[in-house]
Amino acid sequence: GDPLEREVERVLVVVREMYVSPERAREAYGVVIEKGQADLAKTRELRQELRKRRQYVELASSANDEYDEIGCRIARLNGEDASRLGVEDGDLLEFVAKTGAPLRAWVRVNAGATSNGVPMGPIGMSIINQAAGDRVWVRRLDVDVPSM
Repeated sequence: GDPLEREVERVLVVVREMYVSPERAREAYGVVIEKGQADLAKTRELRQELRKRRQYVELASSANDEYDEIGCRIARLNGEDASRLGVEDGDLLEFVAKTGAPLRAWVRVNAGATSNGVPMGPIGMSIINQAAGDRVWVRRLDVDVPSM
């Protein structure tokens, strides 16, 4: 589910058990931890700010899911959407819906294309439990791609 909806106490437990650092709790879950305790007021403020920064895209129906030559899912974006999201060819995006599992795809920018939504095939739509016209939160994931 949405990391900003995660119960503060659950985040605090994983920080105390050292699965997640206080910095990562702040970045990923919007939980502010000071001196080993969660600051609920600051957490509420940070979570509101993080929600405001989120970027959303509209999904468009595609007859087929698209994959590259090695089987990685492709997300085709027009130039305007790519610029707004701060992504370029080869970046990894994660589509996060309120229900369903998140879905990751590698960006391919079609610079001259107009925006009719991000095309997604039936398998992708099923994974994230969404339909054409739905808006979903997308985030760029930082990954190190090994050179071949």
